[in-house]
Amino acid sequence: MALLEYGEKDVSEVIGTPIQIVSETYGTDGLRRRLAFEVLESFDGQDLEFIDDAYSLATEVHCEDRRQREPVENHLLRVAIRGISGSHIDKKDAIMVAGNLLHDSVEDHSWSLAKQERSTPEDEARQMALETLTGRFGIEVSTMVGWMTNPLPREGQNKIEAYREQLDAIAKNGPWRSALGKFGEIADNCLDVYWLGGAYREGVLGLAYRYSAAPHIFAGILERSDIVLSRAARKYITDQLELIDRRLEVVLAGE
Repeated sequence: MALLEYGEKDVSEVIGTPIQIVSETYGTDGLRRRLAFEVLESFDGQDLEFIDDAYSLATEVHCEDRRQREPVENHLLRVAIRGISGSHIDKKDAIMVAGNLLHDSVEDHSWSLAKQERSTPEDEARQMALETLTGRFGIEVSTMVGWMTNPLPREGQNKIEAYREQLDAIAKNGPWRSALGKFGEIADNCLDVYWLGGAYREGVLGLAYRYSAAPHIFAGILERSDIVLSRAARKYITDQLELIDRRLEVVLAGE
């Protein structure tokens, strides 16, 4: 079912409701309805087809993927919703919506996107997967996805070091779509960590440690002159980063 068809359903219960509550209460269907509504309210014509195509590919490559207790699609939908409806972005941008929907595609499915066997080195498969995205969606989407893709660690470097190095690079020098997109991804990942527990406790602690430096690193986007933010947008980002920091401290305090 195409994303935009969900906009024809009743959306009264998912509009104006915090994204995490929509996710917890109405699941994937509710998130699809919310994003479809936001997209139809903000775009028309070719932009709608462009976003629908990105959604189709994202759901195709991630169709069997799960993260903890939910389909990966829920995460992609929440990040896309944050990018289009969150007050941290002052203009609606179809490229950013598409990039957010596809932001995990190269990291999770480089070989299938590149139509390569697993014998192909992963760094080469990732590059070919990005070229596939360029051919279908353009260089701006593939650039955004490339920056948002978690890097392969260098020899002697662990994953957390590589991740934090990447966050620092995006916060300081990443293209504006990538920087704001990564902020939305971090917000979703970190707030999701806070809600998890029970059977996922051990994994939650590892994730909380991984993300613990993110709020401080990403505060740097507020200092960039090339990312123009309204007063409301700056406040939104500041408040979100402070909330993330507090909630990660709570999780780690229970260690």
